[in-house]
Amino acid sequence: MRVVLQRVREASVVLQEDMSHGPLRLRGAVDGHNSARIGRGLLVLVGFEDTDGDGDVDWMVGKIVRMRLFGDDAGVMNRSVQEVGGEILAVSQFTLYASVKKGNRPSWHRAARGDVSQPMFQRFVAKLAQELGKPVATGVFGADMHVSLVNDGPVTVIVDSRAPSKRALAPEWMSAFHGRAGESVGDDDDRPIAVELVALVEQRNRRPLEPVFVE
Repeated sequence: MRVVLQRVREASVVLQEDMSHGPLRLRGAVDGHNSARIGRGLLVLVGFEDTDGDGDVDWMVGKIVRMRLFGDDAGVMNRSVQEVGGEILAVSQFTLYASVKKGNRPSWHRAARGDVSQPMFQRFVAKLAQELGKPVATGVFGADMHVSLVNDGPVTVIVDSRAPSKRALAPEWMSAFHGRAGESVGDDDDRPIAVELVALVEQRNRRPLEPVFVE
């Protein structure tokens, strides 16, 4: 799970409606139902991977609500959005997981499918509102939207729920390879997955592995 946090003076999202699917509503909407906006607070862009779960959501919510991104009386970033009574606007954005190493067209193979990411986004917003103690404004999942903001600082922070090495070695990923050595992870890092496995096992065993050849 990946989020981009931006400390804002104000932020808004305007829905570009597709009337063939009927009207869509934004949480925290004003001006009818075509836009939602906040004042001082955080604009949160959020993306999900197929391997993300409730633990990633819970960890990320705690990090967002408690991260000290706002100034205290001395001007030091020592207060959280919760402590300053700030608001949050959350917008789902699968493009956060773009892979651009090969070619000029971004690949989205790491981004979770809609049937996976939509319920996680809903859980994320509900948990975020619970921890913040007030409603969280949102965009509409999967809709075409225009997002505007006034970044205060500027202050922008990118947060991943998992370190890259842990993500590459997640059990869900490993099962897809059925223990076949020498295959690529398929991510931006093209090193064989066997190299990652050896490094992890050696670290846990605190000694080097003897080479083994398999057919």
